[in-house]
Amino acid sequence: MDTLPLLRSLREVSGQLAAKAREGEWDALPELQSRADKLVDELRMRGGVAPDSPSSAEAAALIRAALDDFAAAREIVAPWLEQVKPLLDAFSATQP
Repeated sequence: MDTLPLLRSLREVSGQLAAKAREGEWDALPELQSRADKLVDELRMRGGVAPDSPSSAEAAALIRAALDDFAAAREIVAPWLEQVKPLLDAFSATQP
């Protein structure tokens, strides 16, 4: 089964995720991450690309690019999460 369309979609979503993180558009991140998670689940169900497939080089490039995007987003979001974590913890402690 051809997984390249899914990999291309994942790459597009990961690029959007990294861009929104760079722009500080925090509200957009959960929806984009959810879309990426669904694409990854679908890729797992379909299986991978055979290493000797003509499309394996493109698949590898798409995967590397998506992983780079996810890493870039994490680098941006992680420090922000550390700053707001005490506030979130304090707020959740006051909720019944």
